[in-house]
Amino acid sequence: MPFVLLCDTIDSPQKSKRIFLAADHNEGWRELKKYPKKTVYYENFDCDFAGKELTEMRLPDTYKYYREGALHSVWHFIVYRLFATPLAAIYKLFIGRERIIGKKKLKAARGGFFIYGNHTCGAADAFIPGIAVFPRRTYTVVDPKNFSMPVIGRSLYYFGALPRPETPSSSREFGFAITRRIEEGGAVVIYPEAHLWEYASFIRPFSDASFTYPERTGAPAFAMTRVYRKHGKGYRTEVYIDGPFFATRTLSAKDARAKLAREIREAMEARSALSDIEIIKYERKS
Repeated sequence: MPFVLLCDTIDSPQKSKRIFLAADHNEGWRELKKYPKKTVYYENFDCDFAGKELTEMRLPDTYKYYREGALHSVWHFIVYRLFATPLAAIYKLFIGRERIIGKKKLKAARGGFFIYGNHTCGAADAFIPGIAVFPRRTYTVVDPKNFSMPVIGRSLYYFGALPRPETPSSSREFGFAITRRIEEGGAVVIYPEAHLWEYASFIRPFSDASFTYPERTGAPAFAMTRVYRKHGKGYRTEVYIDGPFFATRTLSAKDARAKLAREIREAMEARSALSDIEIIKYERKS
C-alpha cells in the first residue's frame, strides 16, 4: 500500500485546496486525483507563504549558538543521532524518495563545508542535507520563529538549528558558532532565498550576504538544487549537488563574496532548468 501525503496548495490569495499524492514504491510520487494548475500570487520575492501558524519570535541576545560541555554533547547526540537521523532516513526511503545526484562530491570534501540550496520543500529541506552528508552533522540556518513551535522548538539547537541573528551581539555569536562547526568538520546548510516557496521550479533572487562565511573561513561551498520532473501521471524530485566552489582569495572580501554567490546561483539556475513540470505556478500580482 502506498504512503499518502496530504498537502495544501493555493488557488489564489484567498483560498486553498488540498490534493492527495502517494509514493509508489516503483514509480515515485503519483497523483491520485486530477487537479488544475495552482497559482500563488506574490508581490515581491520577500513574500513568506510558510509558517503562518508560527509566532514571530526574537531570541534574546544571551542565546548560546555554540554550547560546550559534556551534558550538551550527550543531549546533542541523543536528539540528532537517535531521533533526527532515523527520522530523516525514514523520510528519504518511504516518503520523499528523492534521488540525490552528486553525493560523492560531498563525501570527498575535506573538513567542513557550506551547502546552499533552493528552498522549495519544507520537510525535504530539513531532512535531505543530513542524508546527503552522513555521517557528518548538518547545522541549518533557520528563521527564529521556528523556535516558537510547541515542545520541539525548545530542542531545535540539538537538531542543528542556527537561528538567523538579528542584533550585532547575536551576529558575533552566530559567526563564532559557524566557524566552530566548520572547524569540527560539519556541514552548514543555508537557504539564501530565505523563504519557503513550495514546489517553485525557478531560483529566486538572493543577496550575497550569507556568502560572507565561506569567504571568511576559506571552506568550500556546494550548490544543492531540487528539481521537479514529470514521471508517469505525476512527478518525481531530484536533488543535484554541484561544486565545490571557493571564494577567490586574491579578490577583496566584497568581490570574493559576490563572485561566489554568482557562481552558486549560476549552478542552481542551470539545474533548475531541468524541471519540466510546474506543480504550483507563481505569478506576480499586477
